[in-house]
Amino acid sequence: NNCVEEARCNGFRYGLFCRKNSEMVYVPVTDICDEKSQCDNSYDEIMCQRRDPEDDENHCWRRRRQKFVALFNFTRCGPLTSQEGTVNLVSLCYDFTDQANCTDPSRGVLRCKIKGYPSTVSVAVICLHGITPLCDDGLDAQCETTSHSCKVHKHLLCDGVEECPDGNDESEEECKSLSSTTCYRRYCITTF
Repeated sequence: NNCVEEARCNGFRYGLFCRKNSEMVYVPVTDICDEKSQCDNSYDEIMCQRRDPEDDENHCWRRRRQKFVALFNFTRCGPLTSQEGTVNLVSLCYDFTDQANCTDPSRGVLRCKIKGYPSTVSVAVICLHGITPLCDDGLDAQCETTSHSCKVHKHLLCDGVEECPDGNDESEEECKSLSSTTCYRRYCITTF
């Protein structure tokens, strides 16, 4: 079930619903805290105000608006959008911290410690070039290029499932070159 664009996905909600001109409207994650109210009562903007200046775990810097914004379960691990006119991916938070601590197990697929606390990292940012790793140990950035067009997390190599269109992540040559040591794979894909 691919529900990247949907408000409800696998029983989880991304974004919020509110009233606008007597109609119920959906506000996607990328439109929350953007200083353009989509709700009659401006809830999508009022709730963004930083409540506790010491609480960095539930706030992040939104570069687009040059301010700290609050994080909620319905804004964590939402879909990434393309920056207008580029291929750059945009997240609610400039450092992609909204892509951690995912509630939806189909999106929070990699378990690691972030700032010393057990957490998960969204599938959307694992192996994403150009961002600082979210995991304390950098596990989310430990990826292998198996072919010209495919980069795979090391815990998905030789796992019996082809992630690359050409199947190179499961090729006999690739799998023979890996260590014979068995490890605990912290990358976990949950399907519904």
